[in-house]
Amino acid sequence: MSSIRIEAESMTLTGYVVEPNKSFASGRAIVATAQTGLGSSGTVSTSFTGTAGSYTLRVGYYDENDGIVQFTVLVDGTAVESWMADQNLGSSNAAATNFVLRSIAGVTLNANSLIQVQSTILNTGELARLDYIELFPSNAPNISPVANDDSGYTIVPLLRETSLDVNVANGVLSNDTDADGDLLTVAASDSTSAQGGTVVVNTNGSFTYTPRANFSGTDSFTYTISDGKGGTDTAIVSINVAADQVAPTPSLGATDKSIGVGSNDPYVFTVRYLDDTGIDLTTLNSQDIRVTGPNGFNQLATLVSNFTNFDWMSSYRASASYAITAPAGGWNSANSGLYGIAIESNQVSDASGNFITGQLLGSVQLNVLPVTFDSTDGDETLIGNALNNPLNGFGGNDTLWGGTGNNVLNGGDGIDTADYSQSARGVIANLETGRSASALYGALSRPKILPLGDSITAGDHTYPVPGAYRTRLWQQFLTEGLTIDFVGSRSNGPSELGDKDHEGRGGFDILDIRNILTSQNLLNTYQPDVVLLMIGSNDTVFTGPTLLNDMFNDLSSLIDTITQSVPNAHVVVGSIGPLNPSNRGSSRAQLGLTFNAFLPEL
Repeated sequence: MSSIRIEAESMTLTGYVVEPNKSFASGRAIVATAQTGLGSSGTVSTSFTGTAGSYTLRVGYYDENDGIVQFTVLVDGTAVESWMADQNLGSSNAAATNFVLRSIAGVTLNANSLIQVQSTILNTGELARLDYIELFPSNAPNISPVANDDSGYTIVPLLRETSLDVNVANGVLSNDTDADGDLLTVAASDSTSAQGGTVVVNTNGSFTYTPRANFSGTDSFTYTISDGKGGTDTAIVSINVAADQVAPTPSLGATDKSIGVGSNDPYVFTVRYLDDTGIDLTTLNSQDIRVTGPNGFNQLATLVSNFTNFDWMSSYRASASYAITAPAGGWNSANSGLYGIAIESNQVSDASGNFITGQLLGSVQLNVLPVTFDSTDGDETLIGNALNNPLNGFGGNDTLWGGTGNNVLNGGDGIDTADYSQSARGVIANLETGRSASALYGALSRPKILPLGDSITAGDHTYPVPGAYRTRLWQQFLTEGLTIDFVGSRSNGPSELGDKDHEGRGGFDILDIRNILTSQNLLNTYQPDVVLLMIGSNDTVFTGPTLLNDMFNDLSSLIDTITQSVPNAHVVVGSIGPLNPSNRGSSRAQLGLTFNAFLPEL
């Protein structure tokens, strides 16, 4: 008699909702409790249609980082097992890394027995999420497990990566199987690898491997699994110990800039160096970068600062800031134009002595423009440019038009006019303070704003404040006399938050937000004029050498989804909140800082 698997999404749901498009789940879907509050509960139910007898019942569920859930299994109304889901397995949302199987032996089932899995939330940070239940006949003969060989592990034994630590989700048991559904453990393993490295394998399949000093190539070790019923099998784990022979890859981070005539301000830009091992900091100096441009400009850029990131979750190893200084006498109009930024040959290397060859990294446009606009004592019109200009009227009855910058209008003597006719949206002027601003949606009596993101947007937390930034933003709108409409399918917040609508989803990462927008057609439903997007904190729990690039690619795809659905909407992207290294880990905290630092380049 074979096993029976019942997907949670096909069962009768009470207090649960289906979460589709989960590629890591059995059946590509899971169920989650519909409510997040303390004491919220839910039940999944099904009637047994198999042959009456004794079974081992397995529950597949997700144990997230951020709370506690109590699960109870009942058969015909009688509890047969109860347990707490309160482990920290690397993710605050459902993921392959925190999938757990709970086995309950000796469960008696009759024809049409009612099987229920109840859940109760004991901490508001975590939802109860279920994947499936599976039934295995107790009287079936034991089938030995199958241990499959493992590969794909790579370590570069330089700098910080002196050992390879592999978690449970990616450990040696991750591809091993047992036809009976028995819980597998590692019963034995080599302590020394074939090439003299050291190995520590835990019973749950996680392991640590440390290569022999100065070794590169393929190494291996064996391990034996057990199903707890006498069945065993042995497999081989292969590990690639890489040798570094590739020079770092430089990339330019620079933006066009307008500079005032006569200014001596430096122009600062960034070069990032990607490498498998790390950058030799002693090779970063003021001889690295050469900048050439109009009017014979040719200058070695001065090293301003550098930051080396040895965190292997980041996609770069060093970031250096360089500056060029103004020509003698300051910037002038002859200096306007395109500037080429190139790295010098054999100047920057990695920790293995691999030097970068000379190459052009890119170019930047520097526009040298007038800064201050002065009138005479006659009646004149002064028009500013794209810079932040002071316009001085002096004598006469002048008209002052600031242009597109943030400007200071000084009328001087006479009767002067501040001209805002160029603003199609009108202006908000405070005559007491002398400050004015052009409202983004001055022509709309009540623009629709969609706060979009994770739990920070949702404001589920009691700290710092319920409702999070939405409360302060709402109050600021009231202070400015502006009428707006927050929109979204969720609604919560304190009494001082007048409009509680939003689309904040606790525990969601960037892809989750994109999926919920498309699957529920939210953008077409609400047609927002402005989207306030703050997302990325939950992505920092994942690992991998390309994680930062993955986050930026996912965020770019999310922004594309928004702009394609509501092309006239303004998308305002906010940096994610700081992550406390004491409870989130130093790797997550640093990744959050790095993600924020490069958001302006997106």
